[in-house]
Amino acid sequence: MLAFQIGNSVSYSEIATSVGADHKTVMKYTNLLEKSFIIFRIGGYSKNLRKEINKKNKFYFYDLGIRNAVISNFRKIEARPDKGAMWENFIMTELLKKEREHSPRHHLYFRRTWDGQEIDIVREYNGKFLLYECKWNLSKAKKTALAQWGKTYDNWQFSVVSSENYLKILGIE
Repeated sequence: MLAFQIGNSVSYSEIATSVGADHKTVMKYTNLLEKSFIIFRIGGYSKNLRKEINKKNKFYFYDLGIRNAVISNFRKIEARPDKGAMWENFIMTELLKKEREHSPRHHLYFRRTWDGQEIDIVREYNGKFLLYECKWNLSKAKKTALAQWGKTYDNWQFSVVSSENYLKILGIE
């Protein structure tokens, strides 16, 4: 179930209902997968504003090959309907690697509001925010969630991370 949910906010109760298990069992299994470095969890960023969702998590795979094996799909990324989710997973994993290199630590989140506005990645460090929208195709990027973010938070920068510019944004190029 987690393999099909990458890039989406999910709750243990939703997963439990989908697979016909108790939510405590799902928590134990996801915890085991995290301790085994198969998946990692990213929480929602919030200042406890009524419009922000912070109780759900997003789960990502450290290795997309394992994820693809679980769902038996090894097609090239250009031919996949889940390329956006895979792209977000890849970028989140690369940022997590960078986050673990730095001191003071950067913190990674996502942001989603009850009215459906979402920012894929919120990277916080020293009171500053780097916001990322992950889009395989740069022309499909939206900036709708930024207006609300700008009214609530200070000291931020926004970037669309696409297949065309990711090396520069990740600091590899």
